[in-house]
Formats: sequence, C-alpha cells, structure tokens
Amino acid sequence: MAKTKYLTMEQSSVYTDDSGNFYPDIFTFNIENFQMNDVPLKYALSEQDIYRFDLLISNYYGKSDYDDLVLWVNNLEHIADKQPGDTIYLPSKNDITEYYRKNFINYTIVWNLSGI
Repeated sequence: MAKTKYLTMEQSSVYTDDSGNFYPDIFTFNIENFQMNDVPLKYALSEQDIYRFDLLISNYYGKSDYDDLVLWVNNLEHIADKQPGDTIYLPSKNDITEYYRKNFINYTIVWNLSGI
C-alpha cells in the first residue's frame, strides 16, 4: 500500500462517497508533529517552480505528495504567494520520511482495524 498523507488521517464519521466509503478527515492530519532534524535546503524559486510546484517537489523528493509539508514549513498558504527569486526551505527527505514513518505506523492500525 502506498504511503500518502491521506493514510495519516482518521476517517471522517460524517462525509462519505456514493458507495458509503468514508473520506479522510483533513482536520486530523497532524502536520504540527513534523520536526526538522536536518538543515533544510534554502532554495531560490524560478517562475517554472512556482507555475509547476508539483514538479519541483517531485524532482527533489521523488514524489509530489510532500507539497503540503513544504508549504507548511514555509508558512505559505499557496506557492503563488511567492515571486521568482524568492527563497523557500526544502526539508530533508530523511525528515519527511521519518514524519510519515511515525504517523503512518500509528494510523495503519486504525485503518486496518476498520477493514480498509
């Protein structure tokens, strides 16, 4: 099973899809537990990076799923709030992997017990 941010969230008890499957509850995504142990890379954004932020994240980390964490670390609501030449910090892949390892393991039990 792929490790995604959605697997670190609890299931919503309110919202379901047409088949009755519960959606992940985004308010249980405990991003505040993210800790940086390594020095993040200070990165100067290009126009292309802002336009295709998903590609920047994918090229740096090997997948684009970490965009929310990078925006959070930089206290950004959206990458379009930046201009070419502005800098952001890219946390180390080790720090992100450790965050998902700790949080994914905790929520795997919840999801497995619920039959997912």
